[in-house]
Amino acid sequence: MKCIFSQLCCGLLSLVTLFSLSGKLQAEDIPNSEGVVRTINLSDESANHNDGVAHANEDNDGVAHAEPVPHSSPSYVETRVDDIFRRTPQRALRYAHGPRWDAYTAWSFKPGNERVMGDGQVMVPLWQNGTSMLFADVRGQIDDTGAYEGNWGLGFRQIRNDNWILGVYGFFDRRKTRNDNYFSQATFGIEALTVEWEARANVYIPDSAPKAVGGSALGPRALIFNGGVIIRQGGGIIEQALYGVDAEVGKLFYEWGPDVELRGFLSVFHFNTQNRGFANISGARGRAELRMYDLNFLGEGSRLNIGAELQWDEVRNTQATAMLRVQIPLGRKQSNHTRLQRRMLDRIVRDVDIVSTQKSLATSDEEATDVLTGRSFGNVTVVDASTPDIPTTVLTNAVAGAGGPSTVIISDRKGQINTTASIVMGQFQNIIGSGYSQAVVGAVTGTNAVLVVPGSRPNISAPGLNAVILADDTTVRGLGFIASSNSIYSAVAVNRVVVDQNTFTGATVTGSGIRLLTGAFSGNITGNVATGIGGDGIWVNGFDAAGTFNGILGGRFSGNSAISNGLDGIHIGSFSAGTLIFNNISNQNGLNGYFATNAGGTATNNTGFGNGSGNNTLP
Repeated sequence: MKCIFSQLCCGLLSLVTLFSLSGKLQAEDIPNSEGVVRTINLSDESANHNDGVAHANEDNDGVAHAEPVPHSSPSYVETRVDDIFRRTPQRALRYAHGPRWDAYTAWSFKPGNERVMGDGQVMVPLWQNGTSMLFADVRGQIDDTGAYEGNWGLGFRQIRNDNWILGVYGFFDRRKTRNDNYFSQATFGIEALTVEWEARANVYIPDSAPKAVGGSALGPRALIFNGGVIIRQGGGIIEQALYGVDAEVGKLFYEWGPDVELRGFLSVFHFNTQNRGFANISGARGRAELRMYDLNFLGEGSRLNIGAELQWDEVRNTQATAMLRVQIPLGRKQSNHTRLQRRMLDRIVRDVDIVSTQKSLATSDEEATDVLTGRSFGNVTVVDASTPDIPTTVLTNAVAGAGGPSTVIISDRKGQINTTASIVMGQFQNIIGSGYSQAVVGAVTGTNAVLVVPGSRPNISAPGLNAVILADDTTVRGLGFIASSNSIYSAVAVNRVVVDQNTFTGATVTGSGIRLLTGAFSGNITGNVATGIGGDGIWVNGFDAAGTFNGILGGRFSGNSAISNGLDGIHIGSFSAGTLIFNNISNQNGLNGYFATNAGGTATNNTGFGNGSGNNTLP
């Protein structure tokens, strides 16, 4: 590993040495016996060059040599070797193989009517020979909407025929949009530059996968909608990065000497995608830039650009942006380039963003049914403590008013519900508390989803009353009961009933959290918690598996807890064949942890401790 690292370091050092030597003047080819280099004065018309670049004669060996002429000739000036790297009014031929281009960093600030942007850039030459340059271009951008982007590019530029530059480049782009989505893109471009004119074209190829916006639920989800429970598929908003092309032409309009320029640009662009439903984006952009070179306070090779840009398309409308950009060379001072040569260091112009757009998805709805019972939820009514006539009008008459299956959702948003009458349920009625999660399935497609009722568990207080009276085919889920005689009650046998994830506290000395007084109960009693009740935590006269849910045999008593109640924690008169009683807890109750007769059912992993009469498990 150390050997490889040493070889890499030596290789890099060799490259740096090679680049530095390639830029040095081959002094042995030029100086005279006095140690003086003779160079051509640009004002000498006899040089027969009118391209604005100083030239020396070339021999057949292809190497530029200083022309030997008499000292008295007014067409030549003397420049000592020590002065080669100083800026002079003459455009001296400083290097035997042409000019040298050095790395730079640039920073921009762009306030606009839609957003405020800032970006940073580093350009580093990787290889050059005086007329050509391969370079790396790395950029980062951020704006005040929370979006940011990085661009990693390679470019190649070459001076052609001493009067124009040909360039090609490619970038890998990565962007986080204001919607917190990430997109990647490849960008390719070609450009042509002269001192006065320039033109370029770019192609943008993004990844094609759309992304959800703002956590939009694009999969199936259960909703309470229009008085019922439905499963909705589709919908939401998605964002898509677009393929695109643009083309730009620019011109030098005015100049104040060689170091101050006013340039103008006009471009057109088009972006689209193969995915349907997204708007195409086509428009035009105009830009003006005042460019200043070699500023004294920033150093030789520096630049200051001040500009303004106006853009329009049918999707994003009019966007106006101002621009301030500072470019500073890195390392040694840059050589005294001609105006064409310094364009080799111009910033590559391309779209600053991965362009994306959004669309809303169509939706499809179907009725949802209860996964466990297989029954419809029917008409849905939401009530809370502010609902008039609770419970006599709304709760007890919900089924009658609906004319069939119905669901009452009790919300905690207005606080505790105090009732002075029992809630008498009818067949096929459901009562669900806010905060409860309910597994549902599509009645047509069989699509699975979860209904999450917004809010927290509601509390119902019914002092001295049987708070909820069950009937066949009813469910009570996700409620909290305080200080009732019996919170959930039935004086007769009820079948195919679900009592799930309710809490019971503070019932009277003769009361229970659940009390099913006579007959055999069939259904599921799961996940309930009874604490601090004067009587039994849960009291069931008989438990069997005669009823079925959606074709599945019922008879499950599991996951219940009875803690610190006055009498028995869990009392089951008998449980017959087919019933499953498991994973229950009964601790520190006044009498028995469990009081039950096993009549053929299965009991496993039921635990307890600290109960007054013992019986810390089921037989």
